[in-house]
Amino acid sequence: MPTIVIRLLPLPSTDWFGNVTISCQESGIRAELCYRGNSFLRRQSVHRAVRGKIYMPLPSKDVFEISGYWDRPYHWRKLKTLIYDAKETLSSLKPSALIDEEGLSPMESTVIWSEVSQAIISRSWDKAREAKTAVEEKQRELARKRKSMGESWTPKHFTARRLGGTAHLYTD
Repeated sequence: MPTIVIRLLPLPSTDWFGNVTISCQESGIRAELCYRGNSFLRRQSVHRAVRGKIYMPLPSKDVFEISGYWDRPYHWRKLKTLIYDAKETLSSLKPSALIDEEGLSPMESTVIWSEVSQAIISRSWDKAREAKTAVEEKQRELARKRKSMGESWTPKHFTARRLGGTAHLYTD
């Protein structure tokens, strides 16, 4: 799974870094992607690059190769077909804001993370860090409380299956 790297110096920035494998249990198709973060020298050829392939494992057959950048357009190598243009998508994206909490569960992610989101939008990094820490501490407190009561947490919209690792699958 890729991880997010947060840098404070020389300028605050975030990057994705690492490998991810995505599998379709129905068709067997797999995607292996490698996210490359920012190097110290900020080489544009590496900065926020995504490389990978989509393939059928049995019989082993590459379907597509992917190359590009996670914040810019990327292509399917064999078809040279644009599959996603991050600049176009992000340029029209409006930041979400929680206006009215009425009717939402207190465990709804938009409620839980709203203070963090607002601090990030206003570029108040100290407030964002404090709010994030408060969210994490509250989650730890709830986990301790569940454990002391002998309760286990069950996701509402996902089921967990162990097939060598942990996979979280969406359920209707």
